[in-house]
Amino acid sequence: IRTPLTTIREGISQALDGILGETTQKQREVFSIVLEDSDRLKRIIDNLLDISKIEAGMVELKKEFVDLATAVKGVIAGFSLIAREKSLSLETSFSPEKIRAFADKDRIIQVFTNLIGNSLKFTQSGRIHINLSQKDKFIECAVTDTGGGIAKEDLPRVFSKFQQFGRTAGPGEKGTGLGLSITKAIVELHKGKIWIDSELDKGTKITFSLPIYSTEELFKECAANSLKKLSKEDAALSILVFNLRDISRLKEKMDQEKISSLVYDLQMLVRSKIRRETDLVVESGQLILMILSGMKKEGALIILGRIQDSFDNYLAKEPLGKEIHIIYETLNYPRDAKTADEMISKISSLKDIN
Repeated sequence: IRTPLTTIREGISQALDGILGETTQKQREVFSIVLEDSDRLKRIIDNLLDISKIEAGMVELKKEFVDLATAVKGVIAGFSLIAREKSLSLETSFSPEKIRAFADKDRIIQVFTNLIGNSLKFTQSGRIHINLSQKDKFIECAVTDTGGGIAKEDLPRVFSKFQQFGRTAGPGEKGTGLGLSITKAIVELHKGKIWIDSELDKGTKITFSLPIYSTEELFKECAANSLKKLSKEDAALSILVFNLRDISRLKEKMDQEKISSLVYDLQMLVRSKIRRETDLVVESGQLILMILSGMKKEGALIILGRIQDSFDNYLAKEPLGKEIHIIYETLNYPRDAKTADEMISKISSLKDIN
């Protein structure tokens, strides 16, 4: 369906741009409507494909640490023109200012895009407020609007497919009825929860939470997921461990921002050595792990040597370089460990990661 739709859209775009010759005002008006409907049809197709893949269990999350505040600001920037045209205020509050979640960046951006876009569709005046807050065991994200709200009897069906409710909307603003269903599925794939508070004529607030992983849970999930993806022909996996053992001590007596910047630079050096989509870099506290699927120990040791050289060159130029001592370790499946639990136990022997 996408291929003929792309051809149709391209033809209409060329006609509107005058590439195919002069057009009358009436023709341009008709072409603009067709182009708008083509874009809407594409969104419907994308949503149908998304929900089908999710229901078939075919969606694999590519998790990494995501700065949620930056993600939200990026989504808001994309909606700023629509908000200005409707004279709506887009407001944010983040506590703390920087909140990192271990999540699939593209999918979390899709969640915020669906929620903020939905609020913009059904809010005719007032504001839309996005709040991020970090609790003890989870991160809470909320999108609140001053739209028409949803009737109490309709709330239980809000996250079902193809549902449309009477949130006071302008002419022709109907949506596809799939956005919230997809949003709920994405949040639950992240082991989070989502819920709604709304009343007619009193606006709507949709909140979702994402879990905060302990270091052990984080490393274990990454190792377990990587082991699951190994094929019989490629049944090898190596984990490079970089233990920045002096980081905690330095944070207590030096500028934390400088220390965090140094750790970030070291992490980026590790990431720069990624060569395949299946490779993964995870950082938490003083530990950086590089997970190399399908990599035998001999190959992993070569990569480790290259990263060690990069670290040495970087630290030699840094004022704090002499204060940092790094412990390097290579673990291999199945030579050193046969399960994710065994991998984590081996890493724990370097440093207690609880």
